[in-house]
Formats: sequence, C-alpha cells, structure tokens
Amino acid sequence: MKNVLQATCMVLVLTLVPGNGYGQGGIDAGDVNRIPGARSEGSDPVQADWKGVRAGKSTRAQVESLLGRPESLRNGEDGSVQYIYPPLAHLGFNRIVFDVSGVVSIVGIGKFAEGEEVSLQELSEKYGEPRRLSKRSHRDFNARQSILQFPPEAGLWVVADEESGRVFGATFYDPATEPDIPIPQKAPAK
Repeated sequence: MKNVLQATCMVLVLTLVPGNGYGQGGIDAGDVNRIPGARSEGSDPVQADWKGVRAGKSTRAQVESLLGRPESLRNGEDGSVQYIYPPLAHLGFNRIVFDVSGVVSIVGIGKFAEGEEVSLQELSEKYGEPRRLSKRSHRDFNARQSILQFPPEAGLWVVADEESGRVFGATFYDPATEPDIPIPQKAPAK
C-alpha cells in the first residue's frame, strides 16, 4: 500500500510539469466512449475511465488490450505493478498501478498526449461540479492549479486551472475506496 501511495503522490507531482502533448494523433470517433467522463446523454453517472481503463475493475490483460504494452514496468515491494506509458515515460508521468491480484488500483495521467486533453467543463458536464479541495497543488504552489474532486461515484480527482478550465493531470481511483489526495498545507519554504 505504501508503494501505491508513493506512486499516486509521484503521479500528482510529476503530473504537474508544465506543457502538454507529444505528437500522437487525435481522438477518433471510436474513442468517444473511452475518454474520461464520456457517457451517453441521459444515462446515469458512471465511473470515470481513461481510454476504457477503470480502477477497481480492469485487469492487466484488459489494459494491454486497450493501451498496448507499457513503455516500462516497475514492481513495488508490496507486490503491486506499475505500467508506465508515454509521453515522457522515462519520467513516469502516466502510470497505471495494479494491486497484487492484477486489478487496476489507480490510473494517474500526468501528461496528456496531444489531442487527448480534457477540459474541466467537459468533465463537469459529465459528472457534475467538482468540489475544490485546495486552491493550490504541489506542482507549483504559486500557480493557479486547484485540486478538484468529482462526485464519489466518478472516482476522479484532477489538478486544473479553474479560470481557464485546463486540466493538468487526473487520477482515476476505485469509487469503492477512499482516495488518497495529497493536499498542500502551506507554501513550501524557499
């Protein structure tokens, strides 16, 4: 569990590096049901997913079927496994953490690929208004990057600029669990 917590915190910290995109193609019509928060009009709220991967439900085989083989793999001391995907996989921005049973426990997206960005408005329309947990994130305490949590059934929290609506990073978690969201308590010492 300690490694999962560390991975989540690392995803949040790494999520928060400026810039976005890496030259991959955009989303095609077949992807509309696999982007975070996508659901048909009038349907009941559903758990958020990243390209079809759902925390607490998806298995390693399903993740590989949806996303392909990871660029790298890390084993945790607790038996967890982390799949690391591009962009910037060498920095571990985008990781999927599996528990010892091989089921996804967390999906952390810290660097959206070009064409895969999501907006705060898009997510709010799909899941309802998020609750602000902090006006600041660990990325850059002085930047306008709030930590926002969507309704519990979505299993999603993000780091976003509420003014522009830009989402810098997202963490998808199993709604049946209590998320561990690293909230800054005060400005870091300079």
